[in-house]
Amino acid sequence: MRPPLPGTARRLRRFAFTAWLSACTLAIAGATTEPLWLRYPAVSPDGTTIAFSYAGRLWRVAATGGEASPLTDAGDYATHPVWSPDGTQLAVALKRRGNTDVHLLPAAGGESRRLTHHAAADLPAAFSPDGATIYFASPRLGTPHSVLAGTAAHTDQLYAVPATGGRNRLVLPTPALNVSVDATGGRFLYESRPIYENEWRKGAVSDGTHDVWLFDRATATHRRLTSFRGEDREPVWDPASIGYYYLSERNRATNLWHAGLEPGATPTEVTHHTGGTVRFPSVARDGSLVYGHEGEVWRLAAGATEPTRVAITLPAGVITSQPAPVDAGKYLSEITASADGRRVALVARGEVFVLATDTGRLTRITRTAGHEQHVRFSPDGTTLYYASERDGDMDLFAADLGQSDEIKPVERKLVDTTGDLLYPRPSPDGRSLAYLADRSTLRVRDLATGATVDAMPAGGLYSYVDEDVTFTWSPDSRFLAASGGSIVANQDIVLLDATGRSAPRDVTRSGFPDSDPQFSSDGQSVFWVSERAGLRQADAHGGQGDVFRAYLTREAFDATRHAAPAAPPVAGWQPQLAGIERRTQRITPASSLLVFHAPASGDEVLFTIETDMAGRITGRTVAREGGKLREVFTRPAPADGYAVDAGSRHVYLLGDGRVDRIELATGETKAFALDLSLEVDSRAELTAWFERFWRLTKFKFYEPTLHGRDWDALRRHYARFLPHVDAWEDFAEMMSELAGELNASHMGCYYLKEDPAADKTASLGLYFDDTYTGAGARVTAILPGGPADLAANPCPPGTLLLAINDQPITAETDLEALLNGLVDQPVRLRLQTAVGAPETEATIVAIAQNAAQDLAYDRWIDERRAMVDRLSGGRLGYVHISAMDLPNYQQVYSDVVGDLGRKEALIVDIRYNKGGNIHDELVALFTGRDIASFTTRAGENIARIPTARWTKPTALLQNAAAYSDGSIFPHLYQRLQLGPLVGDRVPGTGTAVWWMYVMNGSLKWGVPQLGAKDNLSGWFENDEIVPDVLVTNDPAALAAGRDPQLEATVAALLQKLPQP
Repeated sequence: MRPPLPGTARRLRRFAFTAWLSACTLAIAGATTEPLWLRYPAVSPDGTTIAFSYAGRLWRVAATGGEASPLTDAGDYATHPVWSPDGTQLAVALKRRGNTDVHLLPAAGGESRRLTHHAAADLPAAFSPDGATIYFASPRLGTPHSVLAGTAAHTDQLYAVPATGGRNRLVLPTPALNVSVDATGGRFLYESRPIYENEWRKGAVSDGTHDVWLFDRATATHRRLTSFRGEDREPVWDPASIGYYYLSERNRATNLWHAGLEPGATPTEVTHHTGGTVRFPSVARDGSLVYGHEGEVWRLAAGATEPTRVAITLPAGVITSQPAPVDAGKYLSEITASADGRRVALVARGEVFVLATDTGRLTRITRTAGHEQHVRFSPDGTTLYYASERDGDMDLFAADLGQSDEIKPVERKLVDTTGDLLYPRPSPDGRSLAYLADRSTLRVRDLATGATVDAMPAGGLYSYVDEDVTFTWSPDSRFLAASGGSIVANQDIVLLDATGRSAPRDVTRSGFPDSDPQFSSDGQSVFWVSERAGLRQADAHGGQGDVFRAYLTREAFDATRHAAPAAPPVAGWQPQLAGIERRTQRITPASSLLVFHAPASGDEVLFTIETDMAGRITGRTVAREGGKLREVFTRPAPADGYAVDAGSRHVYLLGDGRVDRIELATGETKAFALDLSLEVDSRAELTAWFERFWRLTKFKFYEPTLHGRDWDALRRHYARFLPHVDAWEDFAEMMSELAGELNASHMGCYYLKEDPAADKTASLGLYFDDTYTGAGARVTAILPGGPADLAANPCPPGTLLLAINDQPITAETDLEALLNGLVDQPVRLRLQTAVGAPETEATIVAIAQNAAQDLAYDRWIDERRAMVDRLSGGRLGYVHISAMDLPNYQQVYSDVVGDLGRKEALIVDIRYNKGGNIHDELVALFTGRDIASFTTRAGENIARIPTARWTKPTALLQNAAAYSDGSIFPHLYQRLQLGPLVGDRVPGTGTAVWWMYVMNGSLKWGVPQLGAKDNLSGWFENDEIVPDVLVTNDPAALAAGRDPQLEATVAALLQKLPQP
């Protein structure tokens, strides 16, 4: 679940790309001779050799151990090795064009050959017994009949490609991971994936866990082989193909088990590790088994009863600690200006720099492996305050800069506690420093004596994510204005006594979000952003905002009405908050999407920066009299940070490797180019993110015992792998394994960096016949609304696609290779609509794959609605909610209050719901009671009361993939007894998460920090929602286009209606 973020109050900045090195974690220097974190081991068919992944490369070693030799170069990320039946080749996932593609690699080493060219992530799983075909998993468009089409990002389907390269063909249109093919090639073991969740989560017991299935290709039937409700995964055939090995948590720790194929077969535990997790089993023809355990490779020899660790060494110099050059200008995160505008401080890749605006000289202030943030100048501009991540937490530092443009900073630590200290804000008189302690307390420190007071004690605010708490000093240094409360519920502006002697006082007292307070230059009024007057989103989460102003004394307000002449405030004046609502004014004449504001000077009262739906930003001033707007600048894209100097004489924009200074009076702009070339220690970076993610999880996780796990011990355990991790992909996987130890939703680490050179495979909006083996590609269906869905109908079903942009299509042409780079481009097709028909040409504009998936989802919805209409005789309506977000709410509201209002009852389908935060709105929508109507004098009922809520029966259709808020809503629906629930049991994933995007969005870590809690039953997390009618969807039915769950929901809801 996500919190309702105020749309105008802030745009949360991403962490800069940096790190700090923990003394408790090993650093590496030189060679690693006994490596850890060996992943994806695979034994050769003859049992003599093991291939594995380490440091982003593939290696091979004798099954008995020894020194391994590399199979791939250090520049390519390689993983998932799969041996060919004759042991001469390996199918591998190689990442060269922004995503993993299947490559074929000589087992002895040499040049690899690329076999797949789709922009989706392709992962090899198995060879056919004759070695001619490679099976792989990939999340692609699938078939027009698949019930999963377009509904979820986790629907990796099974495809096949010839080992010589060529046409990719769909084998299974339903999720099938870690496929293993038997000796005949006709039976497939595979692992189901019913839910999008951290792949490495441990200990879950629900319908969302993985199971082992058997697919018989001859009969097109699927059979579930495992019944344990925890994790059963990664099946591999035994040598005789009469049973299979797989991983299971049946006895708590993940171990290797063996079972037969007969129904009800009793599995036998093969390994007996009492701690850690077994991963990646593989089996040789002689029956010897190889697997991974706790970052090492283990082997169970044929006929042996106890496995042994395979001792592996590597050549020297595999992982080094040499600094690497990095352009930190790509990782800008924040900016602040001194009062006189002579200096600008900025943060780039977590390091602090100061720019002298007179000379353009840029001085680096910090040189740490730690992350610095929240920079602020002292009133005279000679000291810079900031928070820095060192020694296991965030502490406050100051750098003395002096007066000269040739800065020689002297750093000193100001405040050091065991918790995080953030947002240092010096008082205007320079005597005090306010800051946020432990993300819950606003504290003020006397800089001379070190004495502290709590201006806002714990409980007055809750910081959900960094950058969501804002506060500022009054000009006389006696007060602070701050955002109190939380963005999760509601924020108000509160006035704080800097001495801590008086309790916080609410200035805004509003049910609408209020944020970003600023004092006027005389301290007699407070500006802030509020959404109370702007357009609100339909889901009530965010909208347009305005800047409001509240006068803290009657005298100051009277002066604006010319009832009394304006006079400077009397020393020691006190705020008069009684009746302040009558002294509150809207300053901006029109609501907008505000990203920045600051008081102005002279004839202008305010400066604002707003954005529009196209991403443009515009800076404007507001006249003191009449509120007239004056445009100062317009830019095509938002900046990475904004700042003003005293009196808002200039605004400073940070972005694109430079600082732009704009004079508000004239709009004149001066650009300062930034040379931010740094040498970065990647070892320290990896360690730093490990420490930060671990620490924030420890102190922010929603449940205080962290589900009973020893988080400190887990830190020590996983920290030993850090010296052996040399690729961000491996780091993300290791961190996901750590996160998985807590058995919680909304956790995991994901590497998301986009490669500018990545393939972008276009879609023609056509489905092809994967059984057709002749020249060309035979069209089976057209995607409604897609590029080929034209009035002229150039390629109806049955048409042969013979060429794309004059490139002939043979029986083995890889279509994706022809479509890369053609997104939004006109594509010329050569077609033959029927056997013997003349060839024709048509030009269509190809679309992106995600656009095709969206259209496939629309088709899926249309098919569900038609199915419900047919099965119910037109009595029932149908809506699907794919995510708990604004577009879904708008569509559901439109359907329910509009066209579906004439139906007798409604099916609400939340299968594959990705979460969000609209459970309140949906509960309100579906709990209406028909109590009155608007009726004409002739007795005609024009509208019922309530007019905007559903008052008729409903049924809720759910499956295990209803996630986050998609699981909170069915819990509430069942608790309120709104109607029958049908489908799978839904795993309890009811937490609110802080997804931290760091390295400019390249790395993502989740902390579930707030748990939904039922007044009667307790935490929603890990508490399954059991339906009234339990129905699972058989994969064969799904592949055929049937939907047994929906059929059962129709039947259940019709039983609630009077018989026609």
